[in-house]
Amino acid sequence: ILTSEHDHYSHHESIRFSAARSGASVRYIPLYDSGALANADQIVDRIGRAITAKTRAVGVTWVHSSSGVKLPIARIAEVVARANRGRASADRCLLIVDGVHGFGNQDVDVARLGADFFASGTHKWLFAPRGTGFLWGRADAWPELRPTIPSFDPDGIDTTFGAWADRAELPPTQASFVSPGGFLAYEHLLAVPAAVELHRAIGRDRIAARIAELNAAFRAGAAGIPGLTMHTPRDPALSGGISCFEVRGMTPGQVVARLAEKKIRTTTSPYKVSYARVSAGIMNKLEEIELVLREIRTLAA
Repeated sequence: ILTSEHDHYSHHESIRFSAARSGASVRYIPLYDSGALANADQIVDRIGRAITAKTRAVGVTWVHSSSGVKLPIARIAEVVARANRGRASADRCLLIVDGVHGFGNQDVDVARLGADFFASGTHKWLFAPRGTGFLWGRADAWPELRPTIPSFDPDGIDTTFGAWADRAELPPTQASFVSPGGFLAYEHLLAVPAAVELHRAIGRDRIAARIAELNAAFRAGAAGIPGLTMHTPRDPALSGGISCFEVRGMTPGQVVARLAEKKIRTTTSPYKVSYARVSAGIMNKLEEIELVLREIRTLAA
């Protein structure tokens, strides 16, 4: 399994648990040396060079919450596709994407990115309830998975229940075989379509444009503040809705606490090397971006 050093706890630990069960080895590589100086060609080249004949899965995150860097997933998919040329089906390398900080704020069709599997929570940018999300997969990739939790999905229950009743083997895996088991929180599940409808009513393109505008405005303003180091690229092709930064002489926690005193909600990145983060959504205004920048200038002075 090949992954990056920049991924989130939940992705890294999922990989570690899977490797422990299967006996697979895991390799962690840096995709860039500095988030602010991240380069698409370098990212793609490093992944391409790290894939070997033994690599069976490449796990990456679309937008890193550690740095705000947005990966060129479509180009990474091309590299994985090239690596698969001439391989037998059993030796296929899968591209698995954690898309939580790109889904809902980018004007992109997930199914066209080229990934084999794409997972995302829906409580971040789609405004659905916590605990909801989805796993999308290519039709020809589902058979590569093995179910781990008995499914109650109505699209597959006749097959899964029938196999259990007859003590028979399941047919090749399909999406409904790996959906969550047990009883769902229906009030949460039923709220997801409403969140999707709101998103569609506003327009995916308008949402993506607004989020790009607001966050680009923050990064442009922050770049001119003495004593502030920005760790997110200003290139819109390599950045999304998260901006990571640090203020000289202050810890990320101190920055967040001081801004909270001004009723400005920011966060620290939950990583070994942590930064303060600003993330503007469609509920924000350019005037609020200016307010945040003004308060950060005061902190950095």
